[in-house]
Formats: sequence, C-alpha cells, structure tokens
Amino acid sequence: MCARCWTAPTSPLVTALRSDALNKLLYGVLMIALGLVYLAMPSRCSPSGGGSRASMDLSPSEREAIGGDRLAPDGSFNAMVFRAWVLGLIERGEHEKAAEEIVWLWRYGAVLDGPFVGVRGSYLIQDIRSLAEVHPPVLNLLRGVRDELEAGFGVPVPDQRREFRAWRARDEARRDWITLNDLIGERERTLAWVAALGPGEIERAYSGWAAEKVVRVLIASNREDLVTRTVSDPVRYFEREMDSHDRMLAVSLGPQIDRMTEESKGRQAAVWYVALLANGDARTGERLMELVFEPGRGVDPAARAEGFAAVLDARSIPVPTRVGTLRPRGE
Repeated sequence: MCARCWTAPTSPLVTALRSDALNKLLYGVLMIALGLVYLAMPSRCSPSGGGSRASMDLSPSEREAIGGDRLAPDGSFNAMVFRAWVLGLIERGEHEKAAEEIVWLWRYGAVLDGPFVGVRGSYLIQDIRSLAEVHPPVLNLLRGVRDELEAGFGVPVPDQRREFRAWRARDEARRDWITLNDLIGERERTLAWVAALGPGEIERAYSGWAAEKVVRVLIASNREDLVTRTVSDPVRYFEREMDSHDRMLAVSLGPQIDRMTEESKGRQAAVWYVALLANGDARTGERLMELVFEPGRGVDPAARAEGFAAVLDARSIPVPTRVGTLRPRGE
C-alpha cells in the first residue's frame, strides 16, 4: 500500500489549517540551523562519515552493536551523510537496499547522532513516503517496527518523577508509534487508542509533544470530537500555551514571522474552540477564547484573530464579536 494512498476525507477545517505558512517557514529555519550544525562537524566521504558523537550515553560496545560497519573507523556516525547515501541508493533504483537502510536510519539514526532527531521527524519521513511510492514493501518493514513498539505498551507508563529515563523512552516510543501508524496507513489504531482513554490521560502520562502529535492526527482525521480528551482542563492548558507564546514573542524575529506566529496560535486556539462547541461545552470555549485574546497578550492580536476566524469561517461557525472586531478587515 502506498504511503500516500490513505488519507482522511478533507474537511474545511483541515484545509484552513493546511493554509498556514508558519510551520513551513519555521521548519525551513530549523532545517537551515541543523544544516549549519552539520556543516560545522567533521565528515568523511563514506556512508557513515564522521561527525557528532551520540547524545545518549552509549558505550563503545553498544555503539558497535547498533551501528556495526555503518560507523566510521573512530566510532562516530554522521546521520546526515548516511541519509544522503541512502537517497543515492533510491536514485540508482536500489530500492530493496534503500528500504532496509532507511528503516535502520529511522530506528537508530538519532540514537547514534543526537542532532538528527529534527531531521528524523521531518525530512526522513518524507524520504520514506517517497520511497514507498516506488517500493511499497518498505511499509511492511515499518509495520514490523510499529508492532515491536506496540508489544511494549502492555505495561503501565513509568512514573515521570521517579523513572524519568524509562518514562522518556516510553513517551518517544508512543510518538513513534503514532507516526508509523500514519506512515503505513493505519491511523485508525491511533484513533481507537485515544477513544479508549479517559479525559486528560494523555496529558498526565505523556509529554506535550505527544499530546500535540495526537491532536494533529485527530484534526487530520476529522475527529475534533476527541481533541478535548487529550487534556483534563483546556483553559489551563491554553494558559500555559499562551505564556509560552508570549515568551517566544519577547524576542522578535521580525514583523512577518511574528505575524505568522500569532496567526498560527489563533488557528490552534480555534481548533480547541470548535472541539469544545462540538462537545456541547460552549462555556469553556468562551473562557478559552477570552484567555487567548486577553489584552496585552502577544504582539499582534489582529493576526491572532485572523487565524482564529479563518478556522471558524471554514466550518461556517459564527465568529464571536470579540474576535471579529480585532480582524484587520474589522469583520
């Protein structure tokens, strides 16, 4: 099955969210930064290259067991150089070998080369999707990885305060499981897992990154009704979100990026507002909206209002007066 063959029916909300250019821009900035980091590292013209040491505390024997002959002679591993080699395999039509190596890179690249984690969650996923279009068997290999992760979920999530390393490993495994479900076209597994959880259970047991990943899957699947199950108190959750938003905007990256940041935050808040309305909780939705548009928040409330209103417009939901008066058009 092609990695892009399965998609949820596209709702107006999804279309509105996809029009947001902020993620693309910030993503590009992040990739440029990662590229500069890698350019500063020593490398060799071999698939393993040279480069950064693992960010994890691995012994030489553990690194050898994981990397084998993929490591450079000094035991280092440059995942970006290795990725370029894998892409070369794909270009030459060596798809079976490329599939084996790209799945290995997904599993171990960031373990051996810590800075690769950002590329692993972005560009590498696109590499896998592209390979799956010409070589679908790569999805079977990923399904095996997903099943291995799933087999480890039979025990309770470790306590974050007492067993942090075990908790972090479990959190990363769950995020990978969600991503792999998407890649192989079995998103319904993620939806079934969320539906079976109690309200706020994801927030209590997993990181904010995991919760945000779940929310993105729910939106893409047109399951806004499940969004509010990810946290126990949406207003408190967004209070923390807005505090973080204000801290980020305290250092301006320029008017254009600040505006897109504000618009993106407005869209995010609107998704939760729509979800609360869908669950019959208009009162909490009103409280959330008041928090997001509290005077003194951010640097461009008009852009935030525009993002918020765009999501509501896409769903033919009336835009609250408070938001409408802030829009640039005065709607």
